[in-house]
Amino acid sequence: MPAAQTGYNITLVSAGPYRPRVIVALRQVLGLNPSDASAFVASAPVLLAVELSFEVAERLRAALVGAGAVVQVQAPAPSPTPAQARPPKPEPQRNLSSLARVHRERPARRGARTITGLALGRGYSYLAYARADGRRLLAPPDFVRFDARTMVPSAVKLSAGGSADLFGQAALGLWPQAPDEVSLGFAGEIGADSGEAAQAARSFLTMLCYRLVEVLGPGSVDSHEGAATALGVPPDWPEERMQALAEVVEQSGFPLAMLVPEPLAAAAFHLQKAPRDTEHAMVLDWGSQGLGISFVEIRGEGSPPVVIDHTELPLGGMWFDMMIENWLLQHLQLELSDEDHRALALLARDFKEEASRSFAEGRNEHVQYCVIPAGDPPTRISMTRVEMDQLLTEARKQLQDALVEAPGRIGFRPVHLDHVILAGGSARWYFAGDAVRAALDRPPILAPNPEETIARGLAICAVTQLKK
Repeated sequence: MPAAQTGYNITLVSAGPYRPRVIVALRQVLGLNPSDASAFVASAPVLLAVELSFEVAERLRAALVGAGAVVQVQAPAPSPTPAQARPPKPEPQRNLSSLARVHRERPARRGARTITGLALGRGYSYLAYARADGRRLLAPPDFVRFDARTMVPSAVKLSAGGSADLFGQAALGLWPQAPDEVSLGFAGEIGADSGEAAQAARSFLTMLCYRLVEVLGPGSVDSHEGAATALGVPPDWPEERMQALAEVVEQSGFPLAMLVPEPLAAAAFHLQKAPRDTEHAMVLDWGSQGLGISFVEIRGEGSPPVVIDHTELPLGGMWFDMMIENWLLQHLQLELSDEDHRALALLARDFKEEASRSFAEGRNEHVQYCVIPAGDPPTRISMTRVEMDQLLTEARKQLQDALVEAPGRIGFRPVHLDHVILAGGSARWYFAGDAVRAALDRPPILAPNPEETIARGLAICAVTQLKK
């Protein structure tokens, strides 16, 4: 998304139970006096600011969400362009037929109920929730937070009894010192190993469920109170793997109702209005493990959307992490132990994200400090945007080549696509939007926080597709 784009509006939906923290955040970010900040919070939902740049809107959103508020960001309407005749769309080649489906019917209930969207990822996981009445959302989906963040590392340290000793960021922080004691990336192995991944996932998901109940109360997981969970699944997983994952989720306490292919969740978040005619969306889910390229067919009212093609390429965030890690290793010029190498891998992930954020905000240099080897004085590390561009030249070329070739898998050219959606944590890369434009000659649909897209879309799917 271009850094110069403006027109973002910010609405404070609710301060929830964190009113004092939200008031402090408003004072710090907007420079309000105590009485004005309190008045805004008391008036919620209230429009806080209009016509902001993307960077300012994101800073305001992040500050309020970090304080515990529910915030809605309205993106600017796209600039009108002269109508152009589009070439006739050919009949697409359907290489897959992956639909959202009901896993278990849940009792119908009148009145407000809690809907959750669970995106269990190899790198990070997300738990979105919404309050709904029938098929009507009462507020936009929000997130159960961990250490004030919407994402939680998919990491767990198990006790001898199989429960979680450490979970999320705490478990990930232990991994450099004790890699054999910490389970990572178990989401992608469920149903494909001898059961260790399921045990780790069950313990991890149980902690997520505890946190959900802690935040929203026991009714949030009680199916007799109307609670229901939509689970994101890879569109090309075989039935037995999806069922294995679903079983673990239910055993962990979630009232699982739907299994939703992840590209359909991304489309549900961005394309909530049913089209008059059949449309086709190219969904790019750029996560830590890979780049998923899917094509979604969106039909008219009454017909469910379907994933008609999906492929996974090894161009995920971890690939970029390794390149940054090698660069850091050359920069530090130190002999490192195995523990220090693992700590460096975590630093590389953080350095990549912070540097990309700096360059997206228009800065030409990123500076960060590290303490590797452990106990040494902090080392100042700087990288310019030119250095980052040079480091990623080949990777960006491979990305653009993959995007150029992808529509041909269904017999399309880019001009035949109605939408291009970019989701996933790696979509935050400062060059992501430009790479899509260059490859497909059209801008992608990109949320301010693309890593949250699928979990939010799962909650929307649960509201709109479950029976009343």
